[in-house]
Amino acid sequence: MSGALFALGTALSLGVNQILTTYAVRRWGTAKTTFANLAIAFGIFIGLALASGTEAPVRSNRLLPLLAVLGAAVGLSYLASFAGLREGPLSVVAPIGATTGVMTVFFAFALLGERPSLLQWVGIPAAAAGAVAASLEREPGRKLELVGRGPLYAALSVVLGSISGALVRIPVRELGSMETILLMRGFTVAVVALALAAAPAARRSAARAERPPRLGPIRSAALLLVIGALDAAAFIFFAEGLQRTDAWLVGLVSQSGRVISLAGGFVLFSERLRRRQWLGVALVAAGLVLAVAG
Repeated sequence: MSGALFALGTALSLGVNQILTTYAVRRWGTAKTTFANLAIAFGIFIGLALASGTEAPVRSNRLLPLLAVLGAAVGLSYLASFAGLREGPLSVVAPIGATTGVMTVFFAFALLGERPSLLQWVGIPAAAAGAVAASLEREPGRKLELVGRGPLYAALSVVLGSISGALVRIPVRELGSMETILLMRGFTVAVVALALAAAPAARRSAARAERPPRLGPIRSAALLLVIGALDAAAFIFFAEGLQRTDAWLVGLVSQSGRVISLAGGFVLFSERLRRRQWLGVALVAAGLVLAVAG
């Protein structure tokens, strides 16, 4: 199977996951939802490793510092991304998140020496400009301003996620997908656990915020399990794709599923974009198309 097909699997998993996560994070808060998501996905990774007979990654001592940094960056990226979904709106946050793939092109060039084409370079500023336009709104008689804090959190997640998405190619190709996932996600879970333990004020703030309707314990557990499983699937597809093709292409295609999240914002959360924001979404889409077509 080609790397692009694995990236498409990542895209579908991420798109559906983001819609479900938006509900969960607005119900239980950023830190709790992030930790539950990552812990469940990590448990799935361990189970798959045991079932496949994957050996303990003892060869990776030299790469442990890099894996620790990447794992911490991914943890912070998750926290920022989930905070963006909590603040919303999803129909703005999702297109900004899609620029992670475009920024991965840049960091793959800067850090790994990969060489995108001219069309792909044109796509980068187009998508970046679109993300900015989608993040802004203007009320009559007022200046342009951000649509809440969600876009800022989403932008922070983009930077952290795209750097780690580009550099993770190094351990994946040296250690293999599963070994890299286990080590890197171990550091990620640890970072988010620390954030959960150190964020009582954030938990109280989430408790005061407007929440979606309450779910029963069985449905709540099912929702978290599905979110964790989709996250695990997305990361496995992403790592497998990196073994087969360049990091910039995998990172780019994997983010195209955010259009599913955009539709979810309309259908489930009754969100409506203004004309300028639609222009921004169109620029993000055009940037992605240029980068893939190039």
